[in-house]
Amino acid sequence: MAILSREAFGTLASVRQPVCVSVFIPTHREGQPVLNQVDALVLKNKLKEIKDQLEKEGMPLLKIQQFLSPIESLVKDTGFWRGQLDGLAIFLADRFFQTYALPIRFDEFHYVGNSFYTKPLLPAFSGDGQFFILSLDLEHVRFYRASRYSMQEISVKHLVPSQLEEVVGYDYEQKSVQFRSVPQGGKQGVFHGHGEGKDDRKEEIKRYLKAIDKGLTTILHQEKAPLVLACQDFYFPIYQSATTYQYLFPKHLTGNHWQNDPNWLHEKAWDLVQPHFDQDRKNQLDRFFQFQDTPKASADIRQIVPAAIAGRIEALFINRQTDIWGQYLPAENKVTIEEKPRASTVSLMDLAAEHTLLNRGMAYLFSSEDIPEATAPAFALYRYGD
Repeated sequence: MAILSREAFGTLASVRQPVCVSVFIPTHREGQPVLNQVDALVLKNKLKEIKDQLEKEGMPLLKIQQFLSPIESLVKDTGFWRGQLDGLAIFLADRFFQTYALPIRFDEFHYVGNSFYTKPLLPAFSGDGQFFILSLDLEHVRFYRASRYSMQEISVKHLVPSQLEEVVGYDYEQKSVQFRSVPQGGKQGVFHGHGEGKDDRKEEIKRYLKAIDKGLTTILHQEKAPLVLACQDFYFPIYQSATTYQYLFPKHLTGNHWQNDPNWLHEKAWDLVQPHFDQDRKNQLDRFFQFQDTPKASADIRQIVPAAIAGRIEALFINRQTDIWGQYLPAENKVTIEEKPRASTVSLMDLAAEHTLLNRGMAYLFSSEDIPEATAPAFALYRYGD
């Protein structure tokens, strides 16, 4: 199943076709619901609702059957339902079909319009944090981009040395890490030869870690997301002194993790950084209320959408329990609001969130219970004032 990366989200946000279908359902990882095909039945019922809607909108029955056949195939695919997480998102348009299994518990929902509905995906990116994971030892380097609900490995083979030998020479093990055998009960191996002593060995490791840091600069030079290091304790302070990246996380995952399951690594790394992102969300919310009556903030969707498209929003909060429908008119840079969705309208909250994310802002879902003082369904903190 596909990985929901920021790039994939951008692709979803860019699709504009006469008929775009978005489906969200809760799913189960294991147990009787999986054995009894409960999730497949939920999708089957949702599919019937979509068929009825398309028929009412005038699409011929044969065309409806052909158009929805990819989703119909999922309903019948028993193997597909054994690989689920907590929620399933499905996106279908002409010559476009994509599914995402995510650890997000969705409410049952579908939307048919001229664009995809992406608001339920926001927890995969913002408010649940983007961060990086660098897992390394002296012979292996693995690099990941992650959020609370996703992790994607980024190949860095062309950017960084894969092992220390590439930096200090291929005779490193023979010269620097030789051990002298000793009788049973005696001291363990003793270093000798070139690089003898802790200082020489530390310097060689530092050269290696600097080379890794230099290579990662190609990816990280415009980033501000935390970088979590997974390594032996001995390497962490050396990397701290070697790196030029300002956002190295002050805590690390102890141990040699390159052989560990990536899902386990992702879970442990998230446990480490979650308090950081919880605080970041709170700070952004506090700043909004601080500036809400100034040009640095807005709770008017007619102002928020153009600001999001222009890349001016630092943090956007949108209510998960409601929506605002309307149109954005690019030529006039103007927003119109309508009471109900129509074929020509879009979710303005969806549009604002998409552009906020694509312009490297943060977009948070909230409920009325979470922020009782929030009287507007959407509000934004700007990067700069009007």
